[in-house]
Order: sequence, then structure tokens, then C-alpha cells
Amino acid sequence: MADHKSMLLVVADDLGLMLGCYGLNAIKTPHLDRLALQDKAAETDRPFHLTVGFRDPRRDETHGGFGNDSADTHGPDGDVRHIPLRTELFGYFKAICRLDAGMGLLLEELDEHGLGESTLVVFISGNGAPFVNSKTTHYDAGVRLPLIFRKPGNTAAQRGVVNPDMVSWIDILPTCLDWAVGSKAQTFSTPYTSQVLKRVGSSFLSILGSSKVLSEDKWQPHYKCHRNISWKLDFPFATNLYVSLSWDDLRNSLPAAKSEGAITDTPKLMIGRRRLESYVYRGPEELFDLEADPEEVNNLAKDSAYKPVLCRMRAQLENWQYQTDDVWLFRDGPGNAAGAHWVPISEKVPNVGTTEFA
Repeated sequence: MADHKSMLLVVADDLGLMLGCYGLNAIKTPHLDRLALQDKAAETDRPFHLTVGFRDPRRDETHGGFGNDSADTHGPDGDVRHIPLRTELFGYFKAICRLDAGMGLLLEELDEHGLGESTLVVFISGNGAPFVNSKTTHYDAGVRLPLIFRKPGNTAAQRGVVNPDMVSWIDILPTCLDWAVGSKAQTFSTPYTSQVLKRVGSSFLSILGSSKVLSEDKWQPHYKCHRNISWKLDFPFATNLYVSLSWDDLRNSLPAAKSEGAITDTPKLMIGRRRLESYVYRGPEELFDLEADPEEVNNLAKDSAYKPVLCRMRAQLENWQYQTDDVWLFRDGPGNAAGAHWVPISEKVPNVGTTEFA
């Protein structure tokens, strides 16, 4: 492998886990599936970093469109039966297939210029799928996104490996630096200031090609806690989601009778097992047991039995907000940030992590 190492970061817009390599057979994404299998290319000595941002499969400005036209040959064919959600999924799948074709062009360029064996290729999405219950939420459908790496030098046994451990997008920069400069990543300075910046993410380069699951002391995926700002207001929607055919159809549909998991017998509009009312009007906090309730329907935030869990996760969240100078750290009204720079944590509001809500 060449001494110089390059990186290609590809970002899709509003793509959930809707690719062939993630088990969805309704659409064909051969280029991204091939990327997931880590095929080989020629070698070069020219280093670079290139970030490519695709518009697809984002919604366009029309009422339910995804930038497709009659001449677009990508994606599935079939009868959409004039059902709004089916119509939108049909267009969404076409846009995903067009994205896959664009990814194929990038991979072909790497191969043709002999850059494959010195380039770390990363494919991610910026948001979940642009549908209700997904994009603009912290439910799993909104934050569990595709992450595909092709690491040059992996053995045949290390290609196409699925790793179930959870990572965050803040881990991508440390991983790319680890790939490019190795152990120097911790002391890597910026070119203009020569400062060594503190990075909150962690490199996961060492587990690429490994299916080993981290121990629970490093990751405990049992519960998820949400903090909702301005929670007495309607939950905010992305504009292109609010004008979508599927949302328009949902909010104008007839209420359903009591469904499994509903709290009362009163007929309500439902999004799967979630009440539409609960989706639009959130409490200040939400706590879910992901093992017992993977659809995140039963909010445990007010259940006294789970108060120790809520307090622990609340403290972790607020401490994280302090560490990252999060301007959205609010405590009972006014924010803790006063101006562009914050005072030391010892001089801020005391008892970090003890916020209570009525």
C-alpha cells in the first residue's frame, strides 16, 4: 500500500437503512452493496481528501416528489395504486437507486485512476428517511443510519463484515485521522493556527473488518433518553415533510379504534403503534426501554421505577452539553449560555444533571 493515504467521504441526504446491503430487497443498489463487500482497486501515491454530498434521496419542492422525472430509469417499476405512502415510497426508492448509480461513478473513478488501494471510502447519510416517525426525531428510524466503510488492506475474511457496535458521526473524523496519520492523530494540529484541537469522538479504525461486539461496560444499549426543548409547542416538522402526501393523508384520515398498546379506548389517529397526538405533543423528557420496547412507544419518564435510570441519563446528557458548549442547554427557562463563550462549569448552574420537570 502507498505511504500516502487518501479519503473519500460520501454523504447521502435523508437516507435511512434502505439499501440492499441492509436487507431491503425492494430496490437494487449494486454499487453500494459492492462497496460494502470492499472490492479492490489499483494503487497510487497521490493523497487527497474529498467530500461528496449527494442531494438524493431528499424530497424536492413538490407535493410528495423526490426529483424523479419520466425519463428516469432508476428504481423499481410497478403500480403505486394511488396510495399516498406507496406513491412516495416508490419515488423515494427511485431516488435511492439514482444515488447508488452516482456512487458507482465515484468508485469507477477511483479504479480508473488507480486510487482504490490507498483510499479509505466512507458512505453515510445526514438524516433518517424523510417520513413521519423518522427524520427530525431521535427515534431509531431517525438516527440509525447507513455507515459503510471500505478499508484498503483488509483481508478477504475482513470484507463484507457487519459490525453491530454503535458509533456516532463524531467518530468519523478521528477514524479518518487515524487512517491518514496513525498515532500522530492525537497531536494533529490545524494548518492555520497550529493548535491541537480536542476531539470528543473516538477512532473505530481498529474494528473495521471485525464483527466483535464491545463489552457492556463500553456500551449499554438498553435505554434511550430524549430531552425535548420548548416541549409545550407542537413538535417541529421539516417543511418538505409537512407538505408531503403521506403526512397530508395521515392527518386527514379517520381515527382508528383502540389498537394494541393504546392507553384508552378512545379512537385515535395512529402512526403504527404510536398515537399521532403523542407524536406531535411531546413531554419534556422521553425514556424508552429499547429491549422491551424497540418501537419506542411506551414513555417511562414519569414511571417512578425508572427514576434512577432517568436521573443517570439526564446527568450524562447535561454533562455532554456542557463539554460541547451546546447552546441548547436549557434549565427551567433561560439557557446557561450567556453570549458566545461560557463560564467554567464550576461557575455555572450548580447540581448538574438534577433538572426536574413538573
